[in-house]
Amino acid sequence: MAAPFKFFYDLMSPPTRALYILFNHLRVPYEPVKIALRRSEHLTDEFQKNVHRLSLMPVIHHNGLRLSESVAILHYLAREKILPAGNSFFPLNDDKTLARIDEYLEWTHNNMRLGAGMLFRLKWITPFITGEKPSPKEVKRYEKIFEQSLNTLENVWLEEQKFIAGNKITYADILAACDIEQTKIAGYHPLKNRPKLHDWLETVRKETNPVFDEGHKYIYKYAEQYKGDVPVKSSL
Repeated sequence: MAAPFKFFYDLMSPPTRALYILFNHLRVPYEPVKIALRRSEHLTDEFQKNVHRLSLMPVIHHNGLRLSESVAILHYLAREKILPAGNSFFPLNDDKTLARIDEYLEWTHNNMRLGAGMLFRLKWITPFITGEKPSPKEVKRYEKIFEQSLNTLENVWLEEQKFIAGNKITYADILAACDIEQTKIAGYHPLKNRPKLHDWLETVRKETNPVFDEGHKYIYKYAEQYKGDVPVKSSL
């Protein structure tokens, strides 16, 4: 039986990795298509023509639809009933929990996703591509956003509950964990002196393993190998 959709992915992308973990943990069948962001394969004419016109990742192809943006993909697959019915990670039958998940997915764009993503880009990706060191002013700016986001996650989202949307793990927790783990490549220790966040992330890992660790294998490899230093292209 053919898989219901194609999934174009690279595990170095946090939102792509979050979907990868969700799909595999829930045993959602799909046809995997690896795309190497480090080789700029998503920027080629071939990608724009055959995969997606916006050169974004992740992407799915389903019944003639070519869809990017992880949140749009998540909602679409849930409405199409490709995600298992009644799953607790994105429960269409629980309006309040679903609203809390969506609240986090909207909040993260200008907070956790922005801070973590830009720090990774400034301290690792851009120097890797250009050979130039990042602006200390820009790094400090996004460090502040990232630290504030960690504080908000710890003291607001998780203040009175075990997970972001309540007392059950959801996709919001997976995405948040993927963003936080990404910064380890750039030499950050985001959970240092944050025992509550440390325990939360370990719980997210345990509840989604072995897929969580599989999805993060390159993150952990490069974090240990380079310890925040920028690699040369030939080493990846």
